Amino acid sequence: MPNEYTRKQNTPKRGCWSAENLTDAVNAVVYGQMGVNEAAKAFGIPKTTFKRRFSASNLDKTDRLGPGSVLGREAEMKLSTHIKKLQKSGFAPTRGEVRVKAYNLAERLGIEHKFNREEGKAGNVWLLQFLRRNPDITVRKAENTSIARALGMSRNIVEKYFKELDAVLSQNSLFDKPGNIYNTDETGLQLNTRAGQVLAQKGSKSVPSISTCEKGETITVVACCNAEGVYLPPYCVFKGKNAKAEWADGMPPASRIRMSAKSAYVTSDIFLDWLQNHFYLRKVPGKVLLIVDGHTSHTTNLDTLQFAEDHDIILFCLPSHTTHYLQPLDRAFFKSLKGHYYESCRRMIKCNPNRKLNRLQFGKLLGEAWGKSATVNNAVSAFRSTGIWPYNPNEIPDHAFLTQPPNEAAIHAREEEEQTGSTAKLRETETLSRDGDSPQPGPSGMHLPLYHESPQPGHSKKQLGSVEEEETPGKLLQELSPVPQITPAIRKARVNLMGDLTSPNHIALVRQKKQKQSQTPHPKGQRKEKPSKNKLPKSTDQKLQKKRRHESTSSESDGNVILDDSSSGEETLDDIENQCVGCLEDYRLTKKKEEWLQCIVCSRWLHDGCTSYTNTCQRCGAAPTLKKGTKTLN
Repeated sequence: MPNEYTRKQNTPKRGCWSAENLTDAVNAVVYGQMGVNEAAKAFGIPKTTFKRRFSASNLDKTDRLGPGSVLGREAEMKLSTHIKKLQKSGFAPTRGEVRVKAYNLAERLGIEHKFNREEGKAGNVWLLQFLRRNPDITVRKAENTSIARALGMSRNIVEKYFKELDAVLSQNSLFDKPGNIYNTDETGLQLNTRAGQVLAQKGSKSVPSISTCEKGETITVVACCNAEGVYLPPYCVFKGKNAKAEWADGMPPASRIRMSAKSAYVTSDIFLDWLQNHFYLRKVPGKVLLIVDGHTSHTTNLDTLQFAEDHDIILFCLPSHTTHYLQPLDRAFFKSLKGHYYESCRRMIKCNPNRKLNRLQFGKLLGEAWGKSATVNNAVSAFRSTGIWPYNPNEIPDHAFLTQPPNEAAIHAREEEEQTGSTAKLRETETLSRDGDSPQPGPSGMHLPLYHESPQPGHSKKQLGSVEEEETPGKLLQELSPVPQITPAIRKARVNLMGDLTSPNHIALVRQKKQKQSQTPHPKGQRKEKPSKNKLPKSTDQKLQKKRRHESTSSESDGNVILDDSSSGEETLDDIENQCVGCLEDYRLTKKKEEWLQCIVCSRWLHDGCTSYTNTCQRCGAAPTLKKGTKTLN
């Protein structure tokens, strides 16, 4: 831990003057109003300091006394900026990585340092001092964000979503009706406590937290509120067949319990029951907008879509992998609900240490947490922070977007290059002016004696005497630690569920798909035999190989979902192309919820989970030799 010097109270203060005091004192001497000693005394500057600064024309005021940092002020500023760039891209560096970057930067700049050469990184003392000199950089706990969310939360998708929302609000005249805009979502609450931060003895090897069991029963709670701050009573889903009346004791008024035989997850039938018998009975008169996520229980049930259309309910689907920023309940309600709920669980276990939490206590626990979380302020701030009401697409912060479109990234790179070029030209001009002994203008237009810059700590000899193009700290950091960019793989497009789910086009598409599935016989208990590649005719295999050689590895799908299920006795080339390379499942009859991606080597399609490689299938990724120019990430 580095020592931090604290000045004694009786010691006279040093460095208490500012750059403005120094400028005023110099002007007073230049205009003949005061002498050197008199000006130094009048403006509170030590005489020796003022004489040295005046004779050298050095009017720069440093922020701290004593020697500078090892890397120098400019290099540390570039390092701080580079850390912020890595954070914006989702790859914020750890403390150890920053120490390695500092060592490599000092080595490339030719700066004399005392860093550990065996480990190849700066010391921990330097890191602590770096954080003190740069208070805008601090140590934070990172949150895991999946690649799907990073790619889904893009500016293009969000802009398209707000355009769809604007069109729906305009067509139904809902801009001035916040009570007609609802959002619903479900979350899981466990009959157990959740360990959190506690106070304990320093240096303790273990800090246990008593809970009733390792993992408690999960109960799904469906919540719904509108932009005016009105909440619907909770709709709870229990696993089982028979419900008991005492389970609802302590719940908010008009709460409902729904039993599910298989699990406590929300299914299409459960959501339809909630929509018919819970939401429709409590919604305001007229057309209402109900915002939901892209879960299959909300989007694939034809009865749900038909009921919503017949009863003036507009189901509006959010884009995939964007609910953490675009769904109101996720933004300002569920975190508060879970926090108060598990706090109530902790208090109950503390008062009854020998009892286990069960369904009889769930109603009371949920009632306490619901009363503290379901506030008008939480609902209003939730819709406001997501830009739904008041309608404002600019409410989504810039740090929500971890990826940039190619054109936007190119613009930023070009701006940085231009800025770097202008800075280099300015340094060259300053160097030429010093070499030419041209007088530098002083304060108030007065010419002061020429100031020859002396080497500062942290500057290499290359930077002081060279007019040629040099390696700047910014360029070296970009070379030593380039900012990673997440690029989406070529994936087979599915039906775009973003927007109005109750539109005639979407309902017709769901009805057509349901009819196709009903026409395909699938006897219960009989498993469909997967076609084997060895059974394909030789002529078909030759056609397939010929097509692979002529296809481009970067071709993209046209975005249309194939609904035609016509088949013949022999597999055609189209049937082969629509099969997954790994599991041989037909794309038109797929039941998996995984996305499809295209192999960059053989151009065949496959499930995302049917390969252990990033952009190739299992067969091409494991091949000893690949096509020239292709890379795989294991």
